[in-house]
Amino acid sequence: MLLLNKGKAISTFLKDKLPFSISIFLCAFLLVFSPVNAMRERKSLKNNSLILSTVTVGTGGNYTTLKAAFDALNSGVVTGVVTIQIISNTSENAMAALNASGTGLANYSSLLIYATGSGYSISGNIANPLVSLNGADNVTIDGRVNATGTAADLVFINTNTSATAAALRLINSAENNTVRYATLKASGLNASTGIIYFVSSASGNGNDNNIIEYCNLTNAGVNRPLNAILSYGTAGRENSSNIIRSNAIYNFFNDSNSSNGINISGNSTDWKINNNSFYDTASLVCKFWQK
Repeated sequence: MLLLNKGKAISTFLKDKLPFSISIFLCAFLLVFSPVNAMRERKSLKNNSLILSTVTVGTGGNYTTLKAAFDALNSGVVTGVVTIQIISNTSENAMAALNASGTGLANYSSLLIYATGSGYSISGNIANPLVSLNGADNVTIDGRVNATGTAADLVFINTNTSATAAALRLINSAENNTVRYATLKASGLNASTGIIYFVSSASGNGNDNNIIEYCNLTNAGVNRPLNAILSYGTAGRENSSNIIRSNAIYNFFNDSNSSNGINISGNSTDWKINNNSFYDTASLVCKFWQK
């Protein structure tokens, strides 16, 4: 056994006690496995992009908006099993669209989004969906603080009233996604949109096997959407096997236009809809029904 004398420098020890060839080997070993180099390995770069699995969104975070975080996934800057933590309110200036993994440089296997504190919102005034899953799979939006408990806390709100405004859109075969315990607000004044809507697919199977559960779906501001949830798919790529359960769907009734809590329209099959509540929080005069 080799003992190092107290206070004696390791370089002197190597020089005095060991053959030159062994000293060189040990020095190289210490350099390679030093804590500094281990830290550098953990912060390694690949193709000049920092590989992260957890990113923060909000004031003081890695990204200030959800759109910026989605752009990072789309460009391959953030890859793998990804978690996005919402650490404050965000103000979105454009649609946050997440593309399918394998499209362009996007390379992720799953994505979890949740807030780290109570009362946070993702908001914008956008003439498009606030959030769009464009062929994206295995995304979970969990509105509970730290993804635990039973309170629907995180809010997604789009205050725009154009024909294409919505809180969430699933398009181009977005599959195996879950939205739970979130509040989604939008007031798109068109029969072809909804607070959440599933639309057509140019390729793939359709928007299938998605779950909306334990959410609050309601209007944004004084205007009311014509659909809370809407689906219309593509022939041969139907929107199929989606589940809508245990949601509170309210303030969607429009007394001058046909309106729907859940509107499962063309090319949509095998949906499971159960345990949802439909109601209004205000007293209404139902002019649409009056003779």
